[in-house]
Amino acid sequence: MLYLKSSFIVGSLAVLAACGGGSGTGALNNPEFFTMRAKDGVLSGKYNPAGFDTRTVQRNIRLACADGKISSYAQVAEESLISFSAQCPGGLVGSGGIYEIERVNAEIYVEGTISDGRGNLLYVRPSHPDAAAHNTPL
Repeated sequence: MLYLKSSFIVGSLAVLAACGGGSGTGALNNPEFFTMRAKDGVLSGKYNPAGFDTRTVQRNIRLACADGKISSYAQVAEESLISFSAQCPGGLVGSGGIYEIERVNAEIYVEGTISDGRGNLLYVRPSHPDAAAHNTPL
């Protein structure tokens, strides 16, 4: 296993934040894609209702929860996108990061770059909504 030093992680997370995690830009241009930010126990992002419905979003974002469950979920329409916020009763997988959710053909992929809270950066890629999270240290 290869672990990255915290100085590299800080730079990497800054780059990820600059990519607009949760801003909705990608979802507006591609209804089959959206990003989600996991921070301070909250999952947030924006999705395009032309590509996803509420049930599908909830089913996939729960993969960022340590116990696979969402304790609260709220959403509001904002122009062409739906903004959402959710919390996990058992906490997040890791201590925070950015996730991408994308539909390719009929399958939905969830990928994330997160911190494990101990100075290590993890790439998280559950294979489908009912799969357990697969954590791979970078």
